[in-house]
Amino acid sequence: MPLLTRSQLLQKQDLKIQKIMLDEKQFVYVREMTGTERDRFEATLLKLHELPDGSIERKQDLEDFRAKLAVFTLCDEKGKLLLQPTDYGKLGDHMRASILSHIADAAAELNQINQNAQEALEKNLPSAGRDGLHSDSA
Repeated sequence: MPLLTRSQLLQKQDLKIQKIMLDEKQFVYVREMTGTERDRFEATLLKLHELPDGSIERKQDLEDFRAKLAVFTLCDEKGKLLLQPTDYGKLGDHMRASILSHIADAAAELNQINQNAQEALEKNLPSAGRDGLHSDSA
C-alpha cells in the first residue's frame, strides 16, 4: 500500500451512511462526521467558566449529548445533514428519549465515539473540571 500524496489526502472522502430503523415503518439515516464536524461537535460538549482570578476554565458538559450527536449526524440518503447545530435543544425537547438514544447509539458507533473517546476529550481539557459535568456559570 503506497504512501498517500498531498492531493490524495486533500481529496474529499465518502462518508459512511447508515439506515436506522425506528420502528417497523419509520427510519432515519446517520452518517460519519468529517474531522471539522467532529471538532465542532466536541466543542459543544465544553462550557467555559470564568474563575475569580479572571482565568477561564473549561469543563465537560454532557447536557443534551444525544441530541447534539444526532444533529451532527442525521442526514438524507445522500449524506446531506438535515439539521442545524442550533436545533439540538428543540430536538431533545420534542423527541422521545428511547428514539433519540437509538439514533445517538448508532451515530456514536459509526463515528467511533465510545467511552475511550469521551475520556480522551476529558483528558485534553487544559484546566479540566473533571469532577463535574456542568459549569457554575449561567
